[in-house]
Amino acid sequence: MSKRPEVTLGNWREVYEFYGEHRPSKLVLHGLHRAASLVYRPNIGYIDDAEQKLEAALDEGTRLFIVSNHLHVADQFPIAAMMQRGPMCRVIGDTVTLAKQPYFTGAWRLPFDALGAVPVYREQDINGKLGAREQVEMSKTLFRVVASRVLDGASVLMFPEGTRNHDSPRELRAVGSGIGRMVLACAGQGASVAIVPVGLWPGEDRLHSFTPNMAVGEPLVDFAGSNFRHITSTTAEAMTEALQYAQAMPVMR
Repeated sequence: MSKRPEVTLGNWREVYEFYGEHRPSKLVLHGLHRAASLVYRPNIGYIDDAEQKLEAALDEGTRLFIVSNHLHVADQFPIAAMMQRGPMCRVIGDTVTLAKQPYFTGAWRLPFDALGAVPVYREQDINGKLGAREQVEMSKTLFRVVASRVLDGASVLMFPEGTRNHDSPRELRAVGSGIGRMVLACAGQGASVAIVPVGLWPGEDRLHSFTPNMAVGEPLVDFAGSNFRHITSTTAEAMTEALQYAQAMPVMR
């Protein structure tokens, strides 16, 4: 399938067929990350031995699940700038961004497609319009798409809270179980994966900044014997630590 389908709930099968095959231009991806690093100048901090352990994981061929709190529609761009300046520059060009389905219905679709994004249908997008069996089938199809991309060498960027946190940005919203299920789906097929928690903090009384604080936690690895609930809760704890670390860093103005 080469033609971009309309990203609606009614044709989710065609959507995931397309994005299962779609590969963005690596040249474009590198250009977008470089452009983001010219616009955004994040203040980056690594918790404990996070930078060294991240380098070691990448040396071993580990694929990353980069997980961040979510405050603004443009959050993926300061993250892109952060990746340009640290160990994660090694996965630029091979990163899949998971983004909510509404971003693929208007002017945002072009930049999200260019970033290699894959749409995710959330509960509020479904809103009772699918039966339980079809909803489970759709989720499993998404997990297969992600697993196939990871097995093909890609890392993943996602915002596990599922929506932007405008009400209590100092705190992490509930983390959905999708992160645990996707990591298990990839590990179960033999992929070496690590979860990298990122805390994004633009400063008090702001949801966006061109110089945000960004804290990177130590990668979570070794999921043998874990179930998706344990992985999800461990991810939430690590993301909370990263967010608190970012809030404690001096804010750049």
